[in-house]
Amino acid sequence: MIESSLQALEVLKKEYEGMKEQIVADLKKHIEGNPQLRMKQVRTPDGRTMQVAVSVEEAVKAKLDEYLLQNEEQYLGEFSGIIEELKMQVR
Repeated sequence: MIESSLQALEVLKKEYEGMKEQIVADLKKHIEGNPQLRMKQVRTPDGRTMQVAVSVEEAVKAKLDEYLLQNEEQYLGEFSGIIEELKMQVR
């Protein structure tokens, strides 16, 4: 049973990493196709706000971070559930 739980953790980890890779690829394609998505608002030292273009990689990272914040809860819940099962099996 412990081995089964460890395998479930490994499957969950691979699923999570695969999801992240797919999201990065999708975001990169989308951002490269729409340069407007690379724009970022910044505040100048004198208090004005202006838009600057960031690299595709920076834009992808920002969008990925935003996506993960919104969707990581599902994986954390599954992870916690497997860990709890594993703890019960070890006792």
